[in-house]
Amino acid sequence: MPDITIEEIKVSNYDCIIIMGGSGNKKYLWKNSILHEKIITANNENKILAAICLAPICFINSGIIKSSEITVYKTKETLKIIQKSNNK
Repeated sequence: MPDITIEEIKVSNYDCIIIMGGSGNKKYLWKNSILHEKIITANNENKILAAICLAPICFINSGIIKSSEITVYKTKETLKIIQKSNNK
């Protein structure tokens, strides 16, 4: 069980944000606007951002990565998302 929810995270209280991987990312995190706000805030505050597996898509969907190379678990869908972000 988590100690707090994404909504309760105060970015200024942390040195970094690490997004764990796994199949739940697509369902719960890829389009989570609250998480995206936290990612943007952390990026603006020069915090360390890390993600693994399917989670790096959250960085693309939050808008902090555009026309960049990232490492993500390779699926047809993740490749399509990356390619689309590189064409913006």
